[in-house]
Amino acid sequence: MMFMLQDQVLSAPHNIEWAASLRILLGRKWPMMTNLWSLLSVLSDLLNILFKSMQRFKRN
Repeated sequence: MMFMLQDQVLSAPHNIEWAASLRILLGRKWPMMTNLWSLLSVLSDLLNILFKSMQRFKRN
């Protein structure tokens, strides 16, 4: 979704300055955002594993 938004912003000619500032901001914040996404994906995987193991435990 972020890439779609960025493409729409960059394709609009009247938003060139805003797009440049957005690109700079994204460039600075990008490592933090990717770290957050990887953390969220790891947490969701852990919750998934926990949930499945709980279901197995209840069956036995």
